[in-house]
Order: sequence, then C-alpha cells, then structure tokens
Amino acid sequence: MAVIDPPRAPAIAGTAHRKRHTLAATSAKRLWADRAARWVVTGGGLAIIASILGILVFILLEVIPLTRPARVAIGRTLPVDRPIEAMLVDEYQSHVAALGAGGTVRVLRLSDGALV
Repeated sequence: MAVIDPPRAPAIAGTAHRKRHTLAATSAKRLWADRAARWVVTGGGLAIIASILGILVFILLEVIPLTRPARVAIGRTLPVDRPIEAMLVDEYQSHVAALGAGGTVRVLRLSDGALV
C-alpha cells in the first residue's frame, strides 16, 4: 500500500490580489503613525539606556574618592585653660562645645574664640 498525500485545497481566488490591495490601501496617515510610534519606542529605549549609564557614572564618581588615601588638615586651634573631656563642633563649623572635667559645658565661637 502506497502512502498518498492528501489532496490540497484549491487556492482561494484573489488572495494575492487582496494582499497587494491591502498594502496599497494602507493610508499615509497610518504609515506616519507607525513611523512615529517606532521613533517614540526607539527614543524611549535609548533614554532608558542613557539613564542607566548616567546612574553608573554617578556611582563611579561617588566611589572613586573612596579608593584614595584620606587627608586630614588642622583648621583652627583655640587655647584652653583646663582639660577637656569631650568636644563637639556644629554642622556649620562656626561654634564648638567643650565638656570640662567638672561637667561644665562651654561654647566657643571659632571665628574669634569668644565664649558664647
């Protein structure tokens, strides 16, 4: 017994003509919208890639100083007349609070050394 291929269905008349007609009938407005969408999607993808690269550069710029040795410099010195147990400088580095051995706190202005 021989294997026989099943008969193929006859081609539908006008199928190729309809495909050509569909491509030709695609309006210019639709083609323009497709092109615009392609540019928007491409631009969005490039923007995402650029933002990720920007984040990477930012992180690298923040980490690079950690690889360098620390530098410490003496700023201003103030003479003290008694021993100091602890010292605190404000965030603007304009005043310093010094805790004395007897529990007294003195606040000095760094610009002129005056007691506040």
